[in-house]
Amino acid sequence: MWIETYKGLVFPSHCDFNEHMDVGNYVGRFEEASWHLFALAGIDRSYFDEFNRGMVTVEQKLKYFQEVLPGDCIIVRSKLEEVRNSSVFSLHQMYILGNESPCAECRLSVVHLDRKLRKSAPFPANIRKRLEAFIQT
Repeated sequence: MWIETYKGLVFPSHCDFNEHMDVGNYVGRFEEASWHLFALAGIDRSYFDEFNRGMVTVEQKLKYFQEVLPGDCIIVRSKLEEVRNSSVFSLHQMYILGNESPCAECRLSVVHLDRKLRKSAPFPANIRKRLEAFIQT
């Protein structure tokens, strides 16, 4: 199931000397989209604080299909592809408003972390169920 997880405008300050959005801003938008997706499943600041947990990206693959320019309105749609005991795999696609084809995409592998032990930790049953619901619908 695709969920809209980010919407924003590209400003000149988001661009490099080639006058298109720079890599850091693509990564930033995809990261914000990822956090939005997790928050919808109950993985948010209060969850992290209460259970001393975190989420860390262990792999990120970016693909670029079309330039994003200053003044473009962009939208990111996200979906979960797989949920495991202590990790999730997501796909995020960025669109320029009005275009039907993605201008970029990002695949992320993210691990659920016990912040005290600095090791992966299984998702609680209720959180895993919420994450899996994003795949099943």
